[in-house]
Order: sequence, then C-alpha cells, then structure tokens
Amino acid sequence: MKDGFFSGQSNIDIRIRFYVIFGLIGGVIFFLYALSNVVAKDYFYVILEGFLSLFSFYLSYVTYKSRSLKMAISFGIIPIFIISLTNFIVGGYEGTGILWTYVLPLVVIFIAGSKRGIIALTVFLIITLFHFLFLHNLYPNSTIGYSTIEYITFFISFSTVSVMTYLFQNAWDTSERYLSTEKVVERQFKEDLVTKVEELEQTKLDLEEALEKTKETNIKLQKINNVVIGRELKMRELKNKLKSLDSDEQNAEDLV
Repeated sequence: MKDGFFSGQSNIDIRIRFYVIFGLIGGVIFFLYALSNVVAKDYFYVILEGFLSLFSFYLSYVTYKSRSLKMAISFGIIPIFIISLTNFIVGGYEGTGILWTYVLPLVVIFIAGSKRGIIALTVFLIITLFHFLFLHNLYPNSTIGYSTIEYITFFISFSTVSVMTYLFQNAWDTSERYLSTEKVVERQFKEDLVTKVEELEQTKLDLEEALEKTKETNIKLQKINNVVIGRELKMRELKNKLKSLDSDEQNAEDLV
C-alpha cells in the first residue's frame, strides 16, 4: 500500500510512526485499566482512565496526520508518564505500582532524548514529592502513602536510574554523531576519489587524442619531408648533369 501506515521512507516518518504506536499502546493500557476498575466498581477511575484512553487515541490520530516530530515525541511519553504516575500515587496491584515507575527513565529518555527526557523525569519527581508531602494527606483513602524512608529510598534509586540512563543515552548519542561524521567524511572521500578517477580518465582521453593528432602531424610532415628531399635529389642530379655537359663542351672545344 503506497499510503499505508508503514509506507514512510524517511527517518523522521519512521520515528513518528513508532511514537504514535507507542502512544496507542498507552491508550490500550488505559482502556484495560478502565475495564479492571469496572469490575472493581471504582467508577471514578473508570471515567478518568476511559477519558485518558479516548484522549490517547485522539492524539494518535492528530499526531499521525500532522507529521510533527515534536508532537509525536510528546505524545509518545505522555501515556507512560501518566501510567507511571498513577501507579505511584494509587499503588498499583498490591502496592507494586512503584516498581513499574523504574521503567519510566528508560522509556522517556529513549523516546524524548537526553535533555527532554531528564526534564520530564525531573517533573515526575517533583509531582511524586508533592504527593508525598501533600496529596496523600488530602486524599488518604484513594491514594497510597509512603513513609519517609520509603520515599527517600525511592527518590535516590529513581534518580540514580535516571542519571545512569541519561549518561548511557548521552554516550550513545555522542557515538552516533561520531559515526555520522565518519560516514560523511568517508562519503566525501569516496566522492573526491571518484572525481579524481574521472579527471584521470578524461586526461587519458585527452592524451590519446593529442597522440593521435601528433601521429597525423608526423605523417604529414614525413610526406612533406619526402617531397622536399625528392626535390633536392632531383636538383642535385640536374646540377650533376649540367656539370657533365659543361665538361663535355669544354673538352670538345679543346679538341677543336
């Protein structure tokens, strides 16, 4: 299909499609969360997660149509950001939600890059700090609380994972730039080499053409030389004959 979902050939089109698919997966996860809350009869989260699911599907459509890489990056990290934040605030299944938040640094920095990713993770930590200090006290029944030592442990470990992921991604980006530079240099070298070879081939053709002209000129000069030499020889022969005749006349006069 020429205009299919995977028909893009450029690197930007491929990245946009990847982020859109990632966002769609987030929308499906929101939908499954909403279904699970229907079973649990927690209708507040059914409405919230149902809205987030529909909003994710809508954003995926808008992002795909706009072909905007920045929008695609933002859309790609929003679902996993909200899911991780929800797991941290609500606690997830039997309090295991906090464990899933450690996936966030890997995904966000991979999708958004080092700089944007670390900004998003900083915002995430600020929101978790707000939850730890204020939000749980305001809504103790619908949110999970963490002790001071639990939150400090989480803050340090999450920050460590984020920084390590940032450093790894930064090193990867640096190596990618280096390899790209090397490829550019190699491509330029090949282009210069091809140009030199073409110039040498053209020079060879010019020399062969000049050699052919030189041969033609030599043939013409040889013909002219033969004609001139032939004339010289004839003139000498005539001079010798004239001398001979003069000598015979002189001898005849002497006899008389």
